[in-house]
Amino acid sequence: MALFRDNVIKALGSLLIAVAREYGAHDFVGHIGGDDFVVLAPVEVAAPLGGVAREAVEAGGEAGAS
Repeated sequence: MALFRDNVIKALGSLLIAVAREYGAHDFVGHIGGDDFVVLAPVEVAAPLGGVAREAVEAGGEAGAS
């Protein structure tokens, strides 16, 4: 199960970076630890990133429950 979680964390980090860049933010996406990330980007990027992160976590929870 730990390997699955590690892969989810890596995938979420990659997804956050990709979405931030898609919206023009090239500032900083970092993994703090556990399932915590930090994103330093313009405020207009916050809503799209929050939505993507929420969807990814929900999808990961569904995949882990199977």
